[in-house]
Amino acid sequence: MQHPQRLLLTVLLLAWPMDTAGRSWSRLEGGGQALAQSRPYMAYLQGRDGGFCGGFLVAPRWVMTAAQCLSHSPLTVILGARDIQREEESWQKLPVQKCHGHPKYRRREQGHDILLLELKSKAIVNDRVRPISLPNVRVPRGAVCSVAGWGHGAPNAALREANVTIKKERDCLAFYPGLADHVLCATSDGNGAPDESYTGSPLVCNNRAYGIYSYPYRQRTSFYTDITSYLPWINRVMKS
Repeated sequence: MQHPQRLLLTVLLLAWPMDTAGRSWSRLEGGGQALAQSRPYMAYLQGRDGGFCGGFLVAPRWVMTAAQCLSHSPLTVILGARDIQREEESWQKLPVQKCHGHPKYRRREQGHDILLLELKSKAIVNDRVRPISLPNVRVPRGAVCSVAGWGHGAPNAALREANVTIKKERDCLAFYPGLADHVLCATSDGNGAPDESYTGSPLVCNNRAYGIYSYPYRQRTSFYTDITSYLPWINRVMKS
């Protein structure tokens, strides 16, 4: 029998198939501008206070991001954007009906940095706006993944991306002993390393969202909420 927490995810994977069968864990060209329409799941979360976060569409009425982004509430979700400073016909601006933060979240360094935004209306799925699949297994350590976001300290015009390599837990604990549970650790080569302006954006490995950007450490390390650890909670919230 299929585990209950995977039922909703199975529906999502069938509804929006990502052509990944037989592919290896591939490296994307990173550290620069993302190609147009290459990340149709990306969401720009605009706060009334002038702050912003990244996020990503996981179903037509659901956006996932970091719990710390609640500090910018109320939020407006912008989908279909690449150049955030120039509105295009592809944009979909959707208000948030309800914010579902993880009940154990207190501060980002303590983990549980995950938030689901329930939209007031469904996004229109097309070639510029499309949900990304969630994983059902943990990401292999050593995999090279990517993360995208707008800006380095302030919103840049165009969506940018960078590559990171997933590290083993023991390697991360060796230099960061306070690492919380259910957090992925990744390093970059220093060129285009993701900074705090990537907060809430997805860690994408082989066309699936495995993590949520939470915070950086020094110049080359970044930490991500491990989505696979929260699949039961995600399923409960999205079914409620």
